[in-house]
Amino acid sequence: MHWSKDPKQREEVLKKISNKLKGRTSPRKGIVMSEKQKKKISKSKIGKPNFKKRAKINKALVCKLYKAGDSSPVLAKKFGVASITIRRILEEHGIKIRSYREMTLNAIKQGRNSNSELQRKTASKLWTGKGNPRYRHGKNNGYKMIKVDNKWIPEHRYIMEEHLGRKLEKNEVVHHMNFDRHDNRIENLEVMTIAEHISLHRKIDGLNPMKCKLLSIS
Repeated sequence: MHWSKDPKQREEVLKKISNKLKGRTSPRKGIVMSEKQKKKISKSKIGKPNFKKRAKINKALVCKLYKAGDSSPVLAKKFGVASITIRRILEEHGIKIRSYREMTLNAIKQGRNSNSELQRKTASKLWTGKGNPRYRHGKNNGYKMIKVDNKWIPEHRYIMEEHLGRKLEKNEVVHHMNFDRHDNRIENLEVMTIAEHISLHRKIDGLNPMKCKLLSIS
């Protein structure tokens, strides 16, 4: 059945469908939901706003808390509704919604702004070192990493640069002679070009050219 853009034709189509379905019972009529299904549905709704409770919201309290400094997302979490519902309640009671500048200033007063010193300190504690989800225990592809001038660099490259008294060239890599990436003694390190390093590992390990591309960054 073709669904037309014309509203008159749409009405005709809907009438035809309703006439066909007249007298039919729902396929789910009489089906009793099992306890397992009920539990699954209840678990899936945990933490989501319950829109049935909208009518029970204390609107006067919402307005009072908003005037006291609470933001609409904070109030939405408190009352278990969407933030747009809070905004609508405020508009109904003639309360002016804060501008972006006012929101920022209010957040600073409440201690929620990211520019506050306390917020920066707590964030730095949470996201540096082991607190960061990308933390690799001071290793990258099996190589030890160290922090120099506030930058993480491979330890074996830093040791070689200090030994040579210069920075390594773009086409130069540091090879571990005993193939132990953790052994960063200067006696175990050797400077090679990328081509020499790849050809060496291809001979010893029998690696294919695609895997050998990874050795160009060591």
